[in-house]
Amino acid sequence: NCAVDTATGGFADALDPDRPDILRAGRITCDASADPARDGVLAGAPKLLRPDDPDAGVADLCDAWLAKAEAEGREPILIVHGYDHRFDDAIIRAADVCTWYEREPGAPRLLPLAFVWPSVGGLLPSRYRAVRKRAEYAGAALWRLFGALARAEAVSRQSKPMRPHYLAQSMGVLVTRFAMQTALRPGSLSFPGDGPKVALPHRILGQAFLMAAD
Repeated sequence: NCAVDTATGGFADALDPDRPDILRAGRITCDASADPARDGVLAGAPKLLRPDDPDAGVADLCDAWLAKAEAEGREPILIVHGYDHRFDDAIIRAADVCTWYEREPGAPRLLPLAFVWPSVGGLLPSRYRAVRKRAEYAGAALWRLFGALARAEAVSRQSKPMRPHYLAQSMGVLVTRFAMQTALRPGSLSFPGDGPKVALPHRILGQAFLMAAD
């Protein structure tokens, strides 16, 4: 749910002024750290998927993510970060968290998908309130992602259901709330793009974890 950084071709820590609720997809590699005292590092720059057609890019990513998880025997997990995370921080934390969980005896291997939104604010109360407003737009974008996941799952059910788990932390829980409020608006069950039409609501997630809610 971030604007495109015209200088780098990646993602900026800001809303798109023309479409603040837009959802774009991209890929980036992170060398995660198994040590909670040390952060992982990004390997390269993010690559936008289908920049000319963001909805198609999101659909392609969801299809590929669930297919990769199934093929590799991994558990897909969607992670929504909280307040005051830059883009790089959000990606690294998502990768690191999965690595930490995988260290536990008997834990499954995880395949993360990070939902990144412009949450950089700082310590001033006025900036905190401004970020809460951005969380509303992020919620609308997150609901679009749920729609893309529902479509992808409808296809994957032909072989084996693959429902991702969900982890939201801090103000990411507020983003989740706004996504659920979007679901109640007229026309919210109609999602853009091609693919099978899915009747919502239905179960599209496995286990959901809402932590340290703002």
